[in-house]
Amino acid sequence: MTRLLTKKDSGKIFDFDINAKVQGKHQWLFDDEFHVYTIYNPLIDWSNKLILIGDFTYKDDVLESALITEMAFFYIQRIPDGIIEEHGYGYKLGEGISGDINNPFSITEKDATGVSFHYSNHEYQQDWTSGTILSGYPPSNDRSVIEESIFGNYVKEGWISNPFSISLSSSNLTDLEAYSYIASHNDLISAFGIDIEAAKSHYENHGKAEGRGLTGFSASDYLAKYSDLSAAFGNDETSALKHYIQFGYAEGRTDSSSSYGGTSNLTDFQALNYIASYGDLINAFGLNLNSAKSHYTNHGKSEGRILDNFDEWGYLASNNDLMKAFESNTSEAVRHYILYGHSEGRSLTSFDAQSYLNNYADLRNAFGNDQELATKHYVEYGLEEGRIFT
Repeated sequence: MTRLLTKKDSGKIFDFDINAKVQGKHQWLFDDEFHVYTIYNPLIDWSNKLILIGDFTYKDDVLESALITEMAFFYIQRIPDGIIEEHGYGYKLGEGISGDINNPFSITEKDATGVSFHYSNHEYQQDWTSGTILSGYPPSNDRSVIEESIFGNYVKEGWISNPFSISLSSSNLTDLEAYSYIASHNDLISAFGIDIEAAKSHYENHGKAEGRGLTGFSASDYLAKYSDLSAAFGNDETSALKHYIQFGYAEGRTDSSSSYGGTSNLTDFQALNYIASYGDLINAFGLNLNSAKSHYTNHGKSEGRILDNFDEWGYLASNNDLMKAFESNTSEAVRHYILYGHSEGRSLTSFDAQSYLNNYADLRNAFGNDQELATKHYVEYGLEEGRIFT
């Protein structure tokens, strides 16, 4: 880390460049009793997590002292055949080691006085353990060694599906309150689904400090609004909340009195662009245009979402294979981004319209400095003519 650690950064997920097209993500969690650093690489569906347990004190949100008593390192990857490979190990640090307040994660295995666990569900090279304290502890393939350790709540089985979630047991939220908390915040629906343990942990570690409410969604109103749900669930608010999180949100249902799905004037192309403009909508709706139209009417408009924040011409111009496949069919380009391009990490901005204009006097004479027209020209004519933009 090259900057001062602060509690204000806790829980935020930051991007970093893996290559020109793909960004990885990483996160710090800062608490009085633990620090957690997580890094995720979507290119290979891989994550590492480093956890420090101890006593951490702060002054004005800045780390003032760190006494670290245990640490653990976890690695997990979902390989192409769908199998999840995971291993991890934990060290004991005696009565505690004072950590560097600018980078407490600099503690290494050389400081260890014992091993708390060593786990692997697959064979991996262990030559690096030679000469270390870990060499005397061969890995167990029984995951209970993690679950029974102090680190069990930080890495639930299969955590590659949500690498930035931890599930601590200190929350006083009831299950009903946790479901309501998720249903009240669209980003939590996308992040947690019905994982109420993750929601309880999020509320204790982040939501409370962020001023997030627990009751922004009314299960009783949701049941009253939809006769099919009241017929199925009666007055069962827990079932209603779970339905909304798992199905209703994606279907465009709401707990308000506004009519569902019938008041949108969006065209199909506008709906496609609306979905493509937001990663959470891509994940929730795919190409379901009716759900997108309903979402904009019932949620997006009031949330201040922009209908078209997606540059379909820029997407085509940035990907030669798509220009060859779709030519200037922007509808197909938007569809491709929703179905494939977003998850592939395809570039939207590698085409430099200004450089393209600078390279050709005839284009400057025709378009001036209009970069949008320049981009369209490259897609429709420039690539085939062998023109360049570098």
